[in-house]
Amino acid sequence: MRLRAPKSQERSRFEEFDESNKMILGTLLRALIKKNLKTWEECLPNAEFAYNHAVHSASKYSPFQSVYGFNPISPLDPIPLRLS
Repeated sequence: MRLRAPKSQERSRFEEFDESNKMILGTLLRALIKKNLKTWEECLPNAEFAYNHAVHSASKYSPFQSVYGFNPISPLDPIPLRLS
């Protein structure tokens, strides 16, 4: 099976989306890494989780929720208490 190349309009939208994501992830990594540039690889899982857990303004869903239908549980999420 051969994949077709996207049309120019589709390509420009994809490239715009890709550049936007690169800027967001770059900003997120800079905030996590700060001045310790040698630990950027250790920060990738945290950056990925933060990005995939954040609700996006256009879709009103997080990327994780868009794909799987629910948001992942975070260690910072409150645990529901049993009242009985």
